[in-house]
Amino acid sequence: MHSKKRRRVEENSPQSALDFLRGSVEAVPGGGTSRRVRFQREVEGRRLWSAQEDCRLTTDFAVALKPVASGAEHDVFFAEETQSAIKITRDGRFGHSLEGEGISALPSEYLQRLVYHNELFGDRIAVCGVMVAESSLHLVSQQPWIKSASARPVPEQDEIDEFFAGLGFSKSDQLGAPAYYHRTLDVAVLDAHPLNVLRDESGRLVPIDVVVGKPSNATRALLGF
Repeated sequence: MHSKKRRRVEENSPQSALDFLRGSVEAVPGGGTSRRVRFQREVEGRRLWSAQEDCRLTTDFAVALKPVASGAEHDVFFAEETQSAIKITRDGRFGHSLEGEGISALPSEYLQRLVYHNELFGDRIAVCGVMVAESSLHLVSQQPWIKSASARPVPEQDEIDEFFAGLGFSKSDQLGAPAYYHRTLDVAVLDAHPLNVLRDESGRLVPIDVVVGKPSNATRALLGF
């Protein structure tokens, strides 16, 4: 990775990117308040942020990276030089929203998710920049590569329950899938099943692909809180 880009990665926390995005969107008068309109305005805000921070990435950014996995939300790569995981959002989307079932996240909700990962789980996620491919915009993030334990790398669900209980979360059994809620923070975590939580080489559990954010009233009710 180019030295200038490396410095930018170190400087661009998800929180700073989120603050810029919120400020740029609120500074634009009018335009409606629907999620579709908000999404479009936030995508434009991401473009402005990448230009200001010199973080616009070309489509060949991932050529030198080793593909690791591809899911509904990200394409994941391994960067050998920095021993880090690179995640690129797919198809101009930004994951799932906690507004309701089947609702796609806004860019701001995705960035808030990265903030929570850093604050709650001790991750060190940085925002590399924005990659524009044809008409789609992709957010690129980076975090240290997690080496899984050689023995029992996949934890049991009761271990995951205990992990989140230790962070102050209560478990919900209402959705038919692992879900947790922190009343004080008003933060929910979904999809925390064993495939989305690793045991690292030190034995610590590490959520890697959970959906975390502030739930809507409807989602909170579905969780039973």
